[in-house]
Amino acid sequence: METQTSPKDEVAEAAELELEAVIGFNGHVPTGLKCHPDQEHLVYPLGCTILIQAINTQEQNFLHGHGNNVSCVAISKSGLYIASGQVTFMGFKADIILWDYKKRELMARLSLHKGKIEALAFSPNDIYLVSLGGPDDG
Repeated sequence: METQTSPKDEVAEAAELELEAVIGFNGHVPTGLKCHPDQEHLVYPLGCTILIQAINTQEQNFLHGHGNNVSCVAISKSGLYIASGQVTFMGFKADIILWDYKKRELMARLSLHKGKIEALAFSPNDIYLVSLGGPDDG
């Protein structure tokens, strides 16, 4: 007897794929390519993902957490934190994610603006993160 797989089974298998490497950079996010203060890594967005790439070895780490394309990136002066904002649909909340650079994991998710996060910046002492929302904030 022959076993058939349904399209639903195929989707479940595809969901288990894991991103291993990225080649290229499209540059659609203004000032999106950042040099980390450790001078050994580049940080940049690609779609819904933030990439941390070692300059010398090309090793890549991926920060996943955004549901839509990343629209801006900031790195704290100390290099301990990365913040990223996203674009979403008009009228919907757009997330800001605060990342722990050393652990390469999500620390906090903030939903303060609608539509798009235009810009992010850390204070010089790393205590504050400021954000600029898009035109939907009204």
